[in-house]
Amino acid sequence: MNNAKFILAASFAFAAALLFSCSSDGGGGGGDGGNNGNNNHNQVANAVIITLRYWETKETDGLLGTDKLLDPKISFNVIARQNGKTVSSNSTSALLDRDNVGQTWNGSAISLPIPFITSADEIRIYAVVIEKDPLSNDDISPGYYVAFLPPFYTSSGTETLDYGNGKSKVRFDYEFVWN
Repeated sequence: MNNAKFILAASFAFAAALLFSCSSDGGGGGGDGGNNGNNNHNQVANAVIITLRYWETKETDGLLGTDKLLDPKISFNVIARQNGKTVSSNSTSALLDRDNVGQTWNGSAISLPIPFITSADEIRIYAVVIEKDPLSNDDISPGYYVAFLPPFYTSSGTETLDYGNGKSKVRFDYEFVWN
């Protein structure tokens, strides 16, 4: 009888420890594998869904630079790297492709799942912002990326690529998923 109580107590302790180890402290965010409190420790992600939320630029259009109506085309590149080399590179379709937009845009535009190689040791997400012009398109991208390190558990969060050495500010949500 004592053995049965011990086994039952040990089972409860194991279950409690398992539940406690899978809980999240809500810390983290971009750059740490995307672990920001929405983790599922049982599933490693192999794709990311990106939702464009906000875009801003100080750029102008027109020959004199006075026209503040722009024609932005925004997509994202998802680059998987391993041992310092690119092992996969995939892009979203254009999440925003409009004419005559002011210097800011707010909304919600969601990509399909963008796959990446799960053995990667880094995932980089770049925003690509093109100002469409009749003669030539201008790259007004933020100029840098956000990096995520493994393990790539299914999780979600928000990132902002804020100007950097580029010409745009882009805010987006990401959700690492098993696809």
